[in-house]
Amino acid sequence: MIWIDYERCNNCGKCLSCPQGVFEEIDGEIVVANPTRCNYCFYCVQVCEGKAIVVEEI
Repeated sequence: MIWIDYERCNNCGKCLSCPQGVFEEIDGEIVVANPTRCNYCFYCVQVCEGKAIVVEEI
């Protein structure tokens, strides 16, 4: 499971460069648009400036 903690998110947009295309910007907000594409590489966690991305393997 992957989600964004919006209290920490500063909308830097770095997660949009996810190689699997998990994130998208919709109406100015970054969202987890394609969670099933996540392969738990943790790229997004590493690039997130606000440490706002939470990835929990299920």
